[in-house]
Amino acid sequence: MEDDKSRLRRQDFRTGILLILLALGIIWEASSYPMTDSYGGVQNVWYVSPALLPIIVGVLLLILALVLTGNALAYHGWPAVLTSKAAKTAESQQGDRRFLVIVLLIATFVYAFIPVVDFFIASAFFLCAFSGAFYLGRPAALLANALVYCAVGIAVRLAGTAGIVDSQWLMDSVTAAGILVLVLLGARICKQQPDCQRRLRILLLVSLLVPLVLCPLFKFGLLVPLPTEGLFIELMDQARYGLRAMMG
Repeated sequence: MEDDKSRLRRQDFRTGILLILLALGIIWEASSYPMTDSYGGVQNVWYVSPALLPIIVGVLLLILALVLTGNALAYHGWPAVLTSKAAKTAESQQGDRRFLVIVLLIATFVYAFIPVVDFFIASAFFLCAFSGAFYLGRPAALLANALVYCAVGIAVRLAGTAGIVDSQWLMDSVTAAGILVLVLLGARICKQQPDCQRRLRILLLVSLLVPLVLCPLFKFGLLVPLPTEGLFIELMDQARYGLRAMMG
């Protein structure tokens, strides 16, 4: 029976391989974004491209994944790292499920929501699903959030790609409704559990505040065009023009 450190290194190797594939997928998808674009009739330079942030995230993730995989290979050697000497425990199986949910949520966010849904709404939905899956500390929330998030993501992506739905407003509204569904599911899961209910309120607040700060910062402060600008971004534009008219 191998010790805990040896088993963890084997798990690090498998995790590292999956993260490498995920990082390469993020970089490949980001490479399809324009490196230069026009904003208000002015040609922007490459460092304000919407591709820059996902490329940086993908490269950093790739580096960390390579380090993780390299440490596992250095500890066990090749091909011994592929050979498992111990049966999986219930704890390791739970860890595998958690990792699978993480990969599914991130992949759905990158490939399904970002290309077709308003960036604020897509980010808020992702944060709500991701935080609810883990922060609430309930196994039911892990499964429910993953299923709802991936189902909505697949639906809007297929509708947008196939041209079944040619309405940005409708896809944004469906995604926003997904946030409401997650909140209702969370309220049901946390029923009569004060600590869980408090966590639900916190994660909802964070899920809305983070993109509410980042979206105006990138769009109006750094002049970085967001990947998809729909319902909420248009409202931000209108609010900005209204404030400028009042002040000017």
